[in-house]
Order: sequence, then structure tokens, then C-alpha cells
Amino acid sequence: MTNPETPSSSATESTVDRPVPGAPSDSATLTEMINSLAEEGFVHQFSPVEGAAVECSQCATTVGADALDVTSIRRLEGASDPDDMMSLVAARCPNCDALGTLLLGYGVNASLDDADISRALNVSDETRDTAITPPARD
Repeated sequence: MTNPETPSSSATESTVDRPVPGAPSDSATLTEMINSLAEEGFVHQFSPVEGAAVECSQCATTVGADALDVTSIRRLEGASDPDDMMSLVAARCPNCDALGTLLLGYGVNASLDDADISRALNVSDETRDTAITPPARD
């Protein structure tokens, strides 16, 4: 017997099914996420460089990770492969204003450079709560 003041499970979304901003909550693939960002103009790449820095593919300038204008961060975990622990960062180059992405390992998969960059990124609570939304699947 159910309590009339408590909505039935079929009428409401389970708290387990609700997405947590910035956390993996769906089966989005890395390719889908990168394609979604490319549609928003994030077509360049940032490459990790030793010393908590990144190189912009547009202007070939190396900048400190703390200088990137981070738009969003999305953590991805492979549902079937824990080795797929990655963070996808969408950011703007402070030198040429190019929009691009940066792929970093995290957890046990983080290289020393990835970990240094992750720590150096200037990420506000608002940015941390921004999830990259993949396109709807048909």
C-alpha cells in the first residue's frame, strides 16, 4: 500500500536517475561529447605540456593551465572499462581566443602532467556544475 502523499515511482524520476552536473550520468561517448562541443565552436585542441601548461593548436602558444578560460568540464567514465576515466575540458585560449578542448586523464589514469594541469585550472563552482550535453540519440 502506498502513501497518497508520496508520489508513486512511476510518476516521478528516481533520484538515482537524476544527472549530477559535471558527473558521468549517461552513456555519452567521448566522440559524441567532442562533436557536440565542435558544433558550439570548440574546434581546436589544447595539448598537455609539462609544468601545468597547455599548447593551443591554433596559435601554437604554450600557456599556463591557470590562464585558460574554462567554459565547462565533463568527466567521462567508461561503463564497461574503468580505464576510460577522462575529463573533457572546453576552454578559450587567452592568447588567440580560439575555442578548443583539452582531454585529461584523472584518478589512476592521470599522468603527472594531467594531474598538474587539473589542479592548476581555474574552475569556478558555476563552471564545475556545467555539463556538456551530448546530442539526443535516435
